[in-house]
Amino acid sequence: MYSAAHTTRPRRIAPSKEIPTYFGRPLHRLTVDEYHKMIDAGAFPPDAKCELIHGWILDKRAAESATRPPRTSDPSKLIPTAFGQPLLRIAVRDYHKMIDAGAIQPDARCELLFGWIIDIMPPNPPHSTTSYQIVRNLVPLFPEPDYFLGIADAITLSVSEPMPDFFAAVGPKENYKDRHPSPGDVLLVVEISDTTIRSDRGAKLPLYASEGIPQYWILDVKARRIEVYAQPRRGKKPGYRKKTIYSKDEEVPVNIGGKKLGKVAVSQLLP
Repeated sequence: MYSAAHTTRPRRIAPSKEIPTYFGRPLHRLTVDEYHKMIDAGAFPPDAKCELIHGWILDKRAAESATRPPRTSDPSKLIPTAFGQPLLRIAVRDYHKMIDAGAIQPDARCELLFGWIIDIMPPNPPHSTTSYQIVRNLVPLFPEPDYFLGIADAITLSVSEPMPDFFAAVGPKENYKDRHPSPGDVLLVVEISDTTIRSDRGAKLPLYASEGIPQYWILDVKARRIEVYAQPRRGKKPGYRKKTIYSKDEEVPVNIGGKKLGKVAVSQLLP
């Protein structure tokens, strides 16, 4: 006979194995040594009150506040938690201090989105193939010295430092010897979405729109289509006024800054 007394209780995950996420992507974990380097570099807000628990920096000041983290889909207001406590948001300037101090290792693959350090997972074969196709078929449409191009490299925004799979910025390349491209430089951003479609649409789309990035492409690997967003709208609900979807049998016009650079077939970019 079935008895409620014999039902299996949900298995509890050990605290050290709990991984906070942001739009389904894991946040970056720090070692104690990296945390100390962060402290020595002064990579904290002046009024910060925090502690490191199992690799996550908990914001004790926010936890002591009577205000709970809002339940929202707005990526700029969403606050990840660990063990029921809000995490500490990192400013771009403090993120740079962490990098300079070695609090983020040179071989670490991560990016800063709205103050949260997000791990970038190793690419799977479809992602790698698409990246190769970008280099082969999209990059040649952007001549030097007019454009500066980046493959899985950083751009510095007001509250974020993402590493898009591809970007095109105003050239020449000499402009960026001592800095990453900023919003006023970037003309096009492309993200390869195989396992990251949720964050690419839910977090990065409003991020790029809020910074005034003129064009944003999402290469949807699973659906074999390209989403092209143009005419950014800033404000409380940032987004793009124009969205065009190109299927596997169509060509995408590459019109950047009022210049027609050519066309690229969807089949030339997606595996």
